[in-house]
Parts: sequence; structure tokens; C-alpha cells
Amino acid sequence: MPTTPRPQLPTCLKRITLRCLLFHRCLDFLPSNQCIREHGVHETTLDQTMIFSRYLPLAIFASVGVLSASPTRLRLTALISDKNQDAAFECWEIDTPFADYPTVGTAVTGLADVSNISYVVLPPRSAEGLHKPPHPMFFVLVSGAAHITLPGGDDELWIGNGEDGVIIAMDTQGVGHYTDYPSDQPSVALQIPFKEGVPPKHRVANQGPCILAKLILENEVLDEQRQAELR
Repeated sequence: MPTTPRPQLPTCLKRITLRCLLFHRCLDFLPSNQCIREHGVHETTLDQTMIFSRYLPLAIFASVGVLSASPTRLRLTALISDKNQDAAFECWEIDTPFADYPTVGTAVTGLADVSNISYVVLPPRSAEGLHKPPHPMFFVLVSGAAHITLPGGDDELWIGNGEDGVIIAMDTQGVGHYTDYPSDQPSVALQIPFKEGVPPKHRVANQGPCILAKLILENEVLDEQRQAELR
């Protein structure tokens, strides 16, 4: 039997939605007036923009008929050096799937071979300036907040401790990226280099940060369920 095509969002909606999510993400860490300056939102439209940024994802999900599903593979935002050696974001889907953890929950075991670990304390409201990682590595934000921007392009990434606090830093070529730590408290991070510089096996789910991938669900689990129902 024919398969149900996967819903796709128009490019214009992808761009609008990503901008709204980035603005809303900024509000998680900074006062509204600073986020207004960061994202060029006029103060008189702040309330409407906040509402739009909060509820547009729900409206889009409803309009394309996408249902949520439990992820089977981990997705992490990666900072890479592109073919021109410029820093760029990619969303990586790790090859190793989630499996049941011995007690409760799920885990990705054998995620990567690593060589060591560094514990880094970054001062409040500090900035690293333009830099690149010394080695390909995991960057894990344990506390505080980080804002990553690129010298070329408009892509940016806000990360905090928690589910979205792990990224992969691979932009060891070229000039690198900017990182600011805007929190009023020190930010703590772990730097975990990959053994011999080899990252986890993966596929590129999309160009840009994984925040966009979360919104525009490829929904592979749901597709598999539908396929099973059609058999």
C-alpha cells in the first residue's frame, strides 16, 4: 500500500519559527530589553512577539498534522568547519540508538571514545571572543548559560544546563566562533575531547542547530508505526 508522505514545512515558516524560538530562548537567560536589542524586536511589539514565539510551534504542529513521538536516537548540535573553513551549525543524529537503562529510563551507551575531561569555570557576563576548540570535543554546560554566534551568517545557539546543554565542537579549522556567558552567576562547563579526534558516528539531520529539528519533526518513529499498521 502507498505510504503516507511526511509533512514538510514551507521554508518561510521554518525561518520565522527559528527566529521566534531563538528570541524566546534568549528570554530564558536575559532580561527582555537585552533580548530586544539582540534580536531587533521593537519594544511595542514585545508582548505579541513573546506570544508568537511561545505558541507558533503549536500552531504549526496542528496545521501539518504532526504527532509527537518518543525519540529513538540522540540529536546533538555540532559546530563544524565547512568546506570554506567557516564555522557552521549542523544537527547530528547519533547512530547508536537509545536502549533501556538497567534501572529506569533509557541511555545511549558507548556514545564516543574520549581521552580526558576538563572542568572549566567561566566568570559571570564574560566572553571568549573569537576562538576555536583546541580539540574536537563534547562541550557540556553544567550550569549557567552560553550564547554561541558565528562570524559569518545569522545562525546562533542559546544553551543552558539540562537537556540541551551538550553540544559537539568540531570547528578546529578556520577562525572559529564567538561564545558569551551572559548569566549573572559563573557558568561551569566540561570539555571532553574525543580520542584521536574521532567524533561519534552520525548522520546530519539538518543544517543549523537542532532546535530547528525539534520543531520540524521528521517523526521517523511515527512513520515506522504507520508502516506497521499498513502491513
